[in-house]
Amino acid sequence: MKILISGLSIFLISFIIHIILWRCTDIKKSPVNVVIVFGIIYALILAIFLYGFVLKSDIFLNNLFSIIHSYILASALFCAYLLSYPAIESESPSGIILLSIEEAGREGKSESQLRRIVTDELLTKERISCLLRDDQIKKKEGKYLITVKGMKLLAIFKFIKKVYNLESFKG
Repeated sequence: MKILISGLSIFLISFIIHIILWRCTDIKKSPVNVVIVFGIIYALILAIFLYGFVLKSDIFLNNLFSIIHSYILASALFCAYLLSYPAIESESPSGIILLSIEEAGREGKSESQLRRIVTDELLTKERISCLLRDDQIKKKEGKYLITVKGMKLLAIFKFIKKVYNLESFKG
């Protein structure tokens, strides 16, 4: 139980500080910066643990495996958050539809009204903007080109599709 509580605490403290930084500073809101922020906070929390345990070295040795396991749990939670971050930061077609229907109230929305709200341009424009921001693509002479960073990300996508024996990307 101690590992569960301390692992969750490490993640939640880092998550709360991350949200505060996102809201109160001009830090570029990208997955890379999420990794940096969490990495720094995890390191600071670990330093505090180590400093406290060095003062009482016998307690440190008895709790070493608990600390390691807590960090494994916190890291697993971080990885789950990091994988979901791109979906959280982008507009979801389902979310747009639900919000639109909620705003319409009892009147509701027809399918044709919903089709006008959720357009390919709306979704494509946002994805292109994120890819540019994260240096996955660059614009040169009015055309988009994939960068080395983008090639690496694409290689991961291709590998995952191959592992799961899924069809190629459509489009």
